Amino acid sequence: MAERLDASKVVIPSAAHSPAVEAPETTASALTDFWNKTERDTR
Repeated sequence: MAERLDASKVVIPSAAHSPAVEAPETTASALTDFWNKTERDTR
């Protein structure tokens, strides 16, 4: 699925099991970047 979506690997420092809980700002930023790129590429 990641290949099909052209998603890149993101390492979130200080997050082990649950990045959304352990590093929410970094996780949100990575997701927002992905969604923005996906929207730009599909238009």
